[in-house]
Amino acid sequence: MDTVSSDYSEVIEKSRLRDKVYLRLRQEILTNELCPGDLIISKDIEKRLRVSQTSVREALISLERDGLVESVPYKGFRIREFDAKLLREIYPVRAALEGLAIELITKAGDLSCLEELENITKQMTEAAHNNDRKKLGELDFAFHQRMIILAGNDILTSAWNTVAAQSFRSLVITNFEYPDIDAIYGVHNIYLDIIRSGDWRKAREEIEQTIIQFGEEMSQRLEDQLSNPANN
Repeated sequence: MDTVSSDYSEVIEKSRLRDKVYLRLRQEILTNELCPGDLIISKDIEKRLRVSQTSVREALISLERDGLVESVPYKGFRIREFDAKLLREIYPVRAALEGLAIELITKAGDLSCLEELENITKQMTEAAHNNDRKKLGELDFAFHQRMIILAGNDILTSAWNTVAAQSFRSLVITNFEYPDIDAIYGVHNIYLDIIRSGDWRKAREEIEQTIIQFGEEMSQRLEDQLSNPANN
């Protein structure tokens, strides 16, 4: 029994180390500390995070599944390059996922679950009034993330996490700031009003159109940035 217990503890510890490396590298990629095209030196990470080669490799495999890194023959892994084409592929998928989420929430008709989203929109209003664009961005992400969770579909949540990571990364790479901060919290209140009305078709149409339009704007912004690097 002691041997079994010891083996189990070892498995748990290895899993924790892998997750630690995964979360740390994921954060560094999303905040652009690790930039597109950067080659990942496994030994450097092992030394910096004080973990094993196995933990680093398992974390990188998970990041590859997320679309954040890619394997390079005979070299290891590098941070995946980001371009407008990728963004144009990401945002319609995100729109479809969030469209399904808002449809499920609206059809469920449980308005009590909206309290969390209402609280986030109130904080967004305060951030907008304070002209705190960084906080507003964080709350915007939190609203959509919470909406996905409230839909109650684990497969949907897993798919969205992958797509949302790429969306967030695009904001960092382009140094994006919301041009109209009042409109940001306003549109989220519109989502809530439509959910309350019970019109799931209108709710789905509203959020999908908004996300697709935003994605196109971001794609064009990135395209312009890559074609005119001297202006950035």
